[in-house]
Amino acid sequence: MTRRNLIALLLSIALFAIATNIRSGWVYLFSSILLASVLLGVLSAVMNVQRVALDLRFPSKAFETEPFKVDLTVRNNGRFCARMVTIREQPYFPDSAFLQTAGPIRGSIRWLGNYWKFLKEGFGAARDWRRGITDNPPVLALEAIAAGKTLEISYESSYPLRGYYPFAVMRVSSASITGNAGYTRKIIIPTGIIVFPSVYKISWFPFESADPFASAEYHEWTRKGIGQDYFGVREYARGDSLRHIHWRLSAKHNTLIVKEYQQEFKPSAGLIISLRAPNSGTRHKNTLEDGLRAASSIANFYAEMGCLPKMIFARDGGSDVLVPEHVEDCFEALALFEPDEKANATHGRRMSDILFDAIDFGRRVHFSGSSITVITNMPAGEFEDFLKSIPSAENLTFVLILEESYGDGLTPEEESSLIEKLKILAASRFSNLYVVRKDRGVADCLNEPLHITAA
Repeated sequence: MTRRNLIALLLSIALFAIATNIRSGWVYLFSSILLASVLLGVLSAVMNVQRVALDLRFPSKAFETEPFKVDLTVRNNGRFCARMVTIREQPYFPDSAFLQTAGPIRGSIRWLGNYWKFLKEGFGAARDWRRGITDNPPVLALEAIAAGKTLEISYESSYPLRGYYPFAVMRVSSASITGNAGYTRKIIIPTGIIVFPSVYKISWFPFESADPFASAEYHEWTRKGIGQDYFGVREYARGDSLRHIHWRLSAKHNTLIVKEYQQEFKPSAGLIISLRAPNSGTRHKNTLEDGLRAASSIANFYAEMGCLPKMIFARDGGSDVLVPEHVEDCFEALALFEPDEKANATHGRRMSDILFDAIDFGRRVHFSGSSITVITNMPAGEFEDFLKSIPSAENLTFVLILEESYGDGLTPEEESSLIEKLKILAASRFSNLYVVRKDRGVADCLNEPLHITAA
């Protein structure tokens, strides 16, 4: 119901009350005509959209802000022509999806519980960066849909924030034939689309190992494989494949001889994700989301180098490990990432302690020759203490999402001084350091390190 329609309805009721008191026939007539026009307008608007059915076909995967194609089927199952129909797409995040499926009572109880948890313990409810409606949803306007007809429409949509979108709420609206009333119907359609964090192009990133000779080492193989070169021969050893026996030389030397192959060793890579809920910034621009975008970009760079990184998610109580088979496995894990709400909370461990355990675990699960990158948004002061206290930071690469730059409490001069201090500290610990700031893009920050131990 539009505001004009509501005003007309209230006016007709008021005139009807006045006519009752003064017993005026023409006021009765005018109020009746006005009320009838309102009811007729609402009825015609409802009939326009009540029998309209929709079907959406979404891709299963997409990236933040990048447009993707959506196929929409609109059917008019009614007996009358639907005119001036507007369709608006509203995608929902998981929290909003819960409110839609659980109902207002359960949804309100959950929201109040989270808010009480936030007031009591300091974490658990501050999730404004995950509110579920896009800023500029697609809007389609249809002049007319004949009775029994079907329209096939393709349009482009994009989602501004990573995550899993279980369904979309389509708002189908129509105005009345008189223009003084409107009606909106909500249709929930499953989508099941996963939106990956944005991936930015990186021209170069540290891909070095803890062992300076690891990149030049060679591993010997006793079996053929793609990309392996012939190295030589040696005597047969127990466990060697019989397929690689050199029968001619074996007969000549009266002993079994096997062929050997070599392959250049390529160091593996590891990504350690240590991100908490942001304390400042906007829904789309904060330390958590920019940290995940940085992680996606680095994972994509490593994949282009021919090495899929193992991913370790630092959490209180133990780290989660992902060994991807494809780079999209990394993107999906980052798209569904939820921060450790207990990190730095009243009853939780310090973020630096959790990260220390994750790095120690990462060094144990990665063999010699691995390049390990740490992505974190811990406060700069805590990161400074952590970098001083860690036993060995040599050849580690740190990507710090500077929380202080996303708030309003730091002047440009103070920010520059803080960054210079972190740069000197990283140089003294022989570690690589990148700092992502609010006023610069993630790609620019990742392509311009503050300190690099080796180029």
